[in-house]
Amino acid sequence: GVTALSRGELAHRVQVDARNEIGQLADHVNAMAARLEAARDRESRAVAEARAARDRLAFLAGASTQIGASLDYEATLRAVAHLVVPVLADGCLVDLADPDHATRPFAAAHVDPAREALLQALHAGSDEVHGPRPAVAAFHSGKPELVPDVTDVWMESVSQDARQLDLLRRLGLVSCMAVPLVARGRTVGVVTFLSSSRRYGSEDLQLATELAQRAAVAVDNARLFRAAQEAIRQAQGAIRSRDAFLARASHELRTPLTSALGNVRLLRKAVAGSLKEPPDALIAVAVRNLEQMAALIEDLLDASKLAAGQEHLALAPVDLGAVLASSADVVAAQAREKGVTLDIAPGASRPVLGDRLKLEQVFTNLLVNAVKFTPVGGRVQVSACVEGGAAVVRVRDTGEGIDADELERIFEPFYQARRVAADERPRRRRGAGLGLAICRQIVMLHGGRIWAESEGLGRGSVFVVRIPGVNAGERAA
Repeated sequence: GVTALSRGELAHRVQVDARNEIGQLADHVNAMAARLEAARDRESRAVAEARAARDRLAFLAGASTQIGASLDYEATLRAVAHLVVPVLADGCLVDLADPDHATRPFAAAHVDPAREALLQALHAGSDEVHGPRPAVAAFHSGKPELVPDVTDVWMESVSQDARQLDLLRRLGLVSCMAVPLVARGRTVGVVTFLSSSRRYGSEDLQLATELAQRAAVAVDNARLFRAAQEAIRQAQGAIRSRDAFLARASHELRTPLTSALGNVRLLRKAVAGSLKEPPDALIAVAVRNLEQMAALIEDLLDASKLAAGQEHLALAPVDLGAVLASSADVVAAQAREKGVTLDIAPGASRPVLGDRLKLEQVFTNLLVNAVKFTPVGGRVQVSACVEGGAAVVRVRDTGEGIDADELERIFEPFYQARRVAADERPRRRRGAGLGLAICRQIVMLHGGRIWAESEGLGRGSVFVVRIPGVNAGERAA
């Protein structure tokens, strides 16, 4: 009996041991299967990540090609808005930096035309006063902003009014991110990505940032190209102006030189006894022409030094009343000879910080012109006053007047306004046309302004000079 019992126990034990071994083997197999499944999952994830990385690189490569295809930065930014839709976003907004270092709406795109209209309405009504919008925050911080979950509370916080809140709700946003466009340390704009179908994560933000970096470089290159083109145009314009200046100067010098040479030759014949005409008239004409040339050469030198920034002012407090009186003395005889009344009323002008000789040059030129272009029996009035802390002088005449479209051009070198109506006497010689250009340069060197006013031909004109007072000039310095 004992033997049979032992055998039974032994069989039981064998069965238990077998079951245990089978269980252990099953556990081992299950563990192996789990590890194999995990390996397969890792492999699948790795393949998916590799494909995603490949897709991102392909997208960035294609995007770089498209956004770099144009040297027009506005076209570049519009391309960005349409590139991200629908690959990275259902909707996209682009804001640009303005001169006041704020953002302004520029472009909007959406996969759904109806929602694009909503997006454009939302974009057009946005400003920086209310916020904080992600685009505004990204623009001022220079760092991307990620809103993984767009909630109704968040939409209320960024809406400026009920209308904007309604537009946001109708867009059905789920997630959004705003990425600044930064080039050479300067933020030139912001791209906002809007999703109505998926929530953005860190990988999406990284891809958006890489795209924004490429777009910012393209925009900066386009702006540099535009600036270079503008510089070239300005240089070409300066060369054309220089050539025109030299041609006009040569012409203005040639006329009196030819006349002076002709009269000198006649004078030589008169001295030799081969010409019976009295030499006094010849000498007077020659001297007049030589004086005219000397004055023109002096104007040319002044204009060239002012344009080159080589003219230096001897600044000191100057009494404008004394300057106006001195300038009036220069033209008084000319005014009396012509029968023009010269009325100087310095008024309550204040001292200015200026170069007295240069200021006398300005006002003498203005008075000479006023007398020259005022008919017999006319009047030239000079008044001075204080306006906004600056001294303001007005030289008013009852002369020929100036067309409205020429009020600015008369300050260009060699430009001469059409100041005599077509039905009046033929035009007389008016000079080279450098005086007002020189006056403007001198006034600008003093930190002031000069401009002309007129109601038209035959209705007189007013030249206004505004120069900062001593205190204002000291603050400006």
